[in-house]
Amino acid sequence: MKLDKFLGAFKQSGRDNTYLRQYNKVGSSALSNLPELRELFEKFAGMAFENGLFKIHTIGSFYLWTEIAFEYFKKFKGNSYCFAFDWVGRQYAVNYSKGKTLILMLDPATAEVFELEANIESFLSEELDDFKNGLLEIEKFNTLSRKIVPNLQFSQCIGFKKFLFLGGKDELDNFEVSDMEVYWELSYQIYCKTRGLPPGTIVNLSIE
Repeated sequence: MKLDKFLGAFKQSGRDNTYLRQYNKVGSSALSNLPELRELFEKFAGMAFENGLFKIHTIGSFYLWTEIAFEYFKKFKGNSYCFAFDWVGRQYAVNYSKGKTLILMLDPATAEVFELEANIESFLSEELDDFKNGLLEIEKFNTLSRKIVPNLQFSQCIGFKKFLFLGGKDELDNFEVSDMEVYWELSYQIYCKTRGLPPGTIVNLSIE
């Protein structure tokens, strides 16, 4: 897998192969039938870019986050595998189905999934300026990093204090540092309680 263009556009800022290391054994076993992912992780597992803007999963975290993400996005469960994530906690997964390879972007803040027909190499090698400055919003990330979190940990994301589907705004004051697993679980609980409800409905949420 050649990612020279990606590595030229995104500055590597660290590597953490300890994240969810307890799942390395089962993750390695799962990779035995996934050559594209195995090649990616052999070279780039645990890499963080641009101080946490974008990160490649570890062998352990790929396994756990595939389990987590596709309990949320059940439509794609069984033939989709998380390989990376970004600073707002969106998971990037590759989907193999019906003779096609898709890249999925799974967004916990909006409960939406976006699809692109591509493989991992082409996804990480094309339209990099749009990816870095558009989708990933590096300027906003850098502003928030200076403001609230100078060193975003591998297990963290910067999430919305008030979710967009609850009327929250995509504004700087509506962001905070979150544990990524907690953020996904919280967004899932809230989404399940609020979908289909009319605007203004009061929702009681218990967080354990």
